[in-house]
Amino acid sequence: MPVEGAYIDKTMAEIQSLKPVGLREAWPDEARHFTPWLATHIDRLGGKLDLRLEAVQVEVTLPGAGRVDICAKQTETGARVVIENQLEQSDDSHCLRLLGYAANAEASILVWVAHFFSTYHRRILEWLNEADTIDVYAVTVRAYRVGEALAADFQTVVEPPQSRPGPSPGARKTTTTLYGEFYRPLVARLRRNGVQPVGKGGWRGRWRSFQTGHPDAIYGTGVDERKARVFVNFRGTAHRDRFQALLEHREEIDGKVEGTLSWRDENQGSWKSTVVLEREAAFSLTGTEEELETTRQWVVDNLLALREAVQPYLDLIHGRSRRCSENAGSFSSTVNSKFEATLTSDCRPATTHSSTITRMARSSPSTRSVSMSPVMASVVPCSK
Repeated sequence: MPVEGAYIDKTMAEIQSLKPVGLREAWPDEARHFTPWLATHIDRLGGKLDLRLEAVQVEVTLPGAGRVDICAKQTETGARVVIENQLEQSDDSHCLRLLGYAANAEASILVWVAHFFSTYHRRILEWLNEADTIDVYAVTVRAYRVGEALAADFQTVVEPPQSRPGPSPGARKTTTTLYGEFYRPLVARLRRNGVQPVGKGGWRGRWRSFQTGHPDAIYGTGVDERKARVFVNFRGTAHRDRFQALLEHREEIDGKVEGTLSWRDENQGSWKSTVVLEREAAFSLTGTEEELETTRQWVVDNLLALREAVQPYLDLIHGRSRRCSENAGSFSSTVNSKFEATLTSDCRPATTHSSTITRMARSSPSTRSVSMSPVMASVVPCSK
């Protein structure tokens, strides 16, 4: 009943209530309905985990690990992500499969999606997260009815720790533990200098990955028994174009970095589209603290130097690419010729019927902006 004297705006859209429903009402069958839906909406699961996920394969067999529900990869690092999902409460069968993936799937990130997680299974996943080799997430899924539509959302109940503590006194130190001890102070120093790790799920073990501000380029560090290295690496379908655009500024970049940079194109194995600076020196995780500190400081100093030399050109290259995409059909006559030559595959103007398409887009009702309440904005539709 309306409140007496209250003003009612009859043009305001009706806000529906969320009514919880059983998961089987939204997805009657796990394999035929839930898994395909989750794969289609992998970006929304990734958004909840603060991970950029792509390249989904459903019901795929991995050598040595068996059949997995969903296999994806993290955009920034290319790390393998294995997702196990179920519509019921967590059980030992799915937990055993997840442990098998951890041991045999060569995955960097494991995600278990279920309706509810028991304390027993949550403790197992938290124990897995204590290692420095893999990130494990437990995510609950809920379904709702909103008017005539169905909706769903996710809630993270187990995730990797943001800052991993050192081992307890007297604990046996494994290789992964030693890498963790080596990198913790190093990463902390880079953070203080504005260099952030690649979110959750970044590289582990002997490698670490750091943000450039662009999804298809990362900074990285690596150490082994022979050398330490820092680098910038391009990924994605346009990695060669990005690398070639950066190569145009090789002389300026080389002049800002002490040491000799190695520019490795797509023909040099796993180091394709990468600019690397290496320090030839023996390194041991069990060396003295003074020896470890010398390597740490070299990595920090040289990654910061590489970033200072490279970052302005990364921003310019990606800024040019974005503007070309946004302004297809209205290419500027003042385009910098250096970048035009190396980015033609990304920036080719689409002039055909551009004015007609623009008029249609402006008049199409489907392009109108729709406002949502804060509650509804967090709800994920169950179907397109």
